Amino acid sequence: MPAIRRSFAFENFFKKLGRAAAVGLVVAASSHAPAQLVEGKPLSPQVFESWVSQKAKPVKKWSDVDRGKPVVLFGEDHNAVVHFDFLAENAAGLKKSGITHVFFEYEASFQKILDDYLQTYSENKKTPSKEKEKMLEKLKFQLLEMREYGSRGKKAKIKLFEALHDAGIKIKLVDDQKYIAPIPTEQGVWFRDYGRNVLFSEEIDKLLDGKNRILMVVGNWHALNSFGMPWLLQHGDKKSLVQSILIAGGFDHPTWHYELSLQNALKSQKPHLVPLEKLETKTTVLHPNFNDILYLPSMQKSPYATAKSAADFTSELFLDPRKLDFKKLYSPPPK
Repeated sequence: MPAIRRSFAFENFFKKLGRAAAVGLVVAASSHAPAQLVEGKPLSPQVFESWVSQKAKPVKKWSDVDRGKPVVLFGEDHNAVVHFDFLAENAAGLKKSGITHVFFEYEASFQKILDDYLQTYSENKKTPSKEKEKMLEKLKFQLLEMREYGSRGKKAKIKLFEALHDAGIKIKLVDDQKYIAPIPTEQGVWFRDYGRNVLFSEEIDKLLDGKNRILMVVGNWHALNSFGMPWLLQHGDKKSLVQSILIAGGFDHPTWHYELSLQNALKSQKPHLVPLEKLETKTTVLHPNFNDILYLPSMQKSPYATAKSAADFTSELFLDPRKLDFKKLYSPPPK
């Protein structure tokens, strides 16, 4: 049984330790400082904006983002595609930094179609022909049946696949729609969210041999340091393996409060990296849910036009261990 799967045999462990001690252990297992509970008021946008203006660093190339960890998670909003363009433009830099594989939260059953497309794409570059171009169009049409990320997603997705392939980086699709239940029962929600965290983490863990580096483009919920894939991959003897990056800034109407605050603080249409370190004020101690925010403004039209409240804004970016029930999350799924 893979190591990640074994790490879920926690029922008796939690009974002995108790929830509070277990929460402290979980947070301490991350790359951040020992656990401290959030105290006082929610973090205000004004405090965050002041902090961002001091911490943000301009990004011109991949090396400005990369911390050199074996695993890098790009936590995306599934409606945004600006990070596709960023990765395509920096494919050579990814390869130079040692990234060997890029994983996507796409249905694994499309892997053969993608492989056939990239092989035909390479052959057509060397010896172009109408027959190969027709085959490319056919395979491209099939690829576009995968879940879409907005109107630009179709072109950006194919462009990114081609750029990674040209750079010599392997592409792996790892999602499994069997985890998506048609009816959101308690068991169905567990498999959809936490069960897929296990699935994705196991697929990454298979390749962590000291030579490979993996970047995964995944929904930002799966990339949370507090109880997502980073925690699973850092469990046991695997410490500080993950750089978890929240992708933000892709919309003209922000979908989240922190995107609006980033725009207010940076007043820039150029990429910036905001390291999310422990944040302390007179009333608040916060531990981040991500290692960094990568701000990639593109002014893509948003499908949503409202920002969230300050309380939600704090919980999205930072960890309050009091609100997490780890026994429920990482015990065996409900029956």
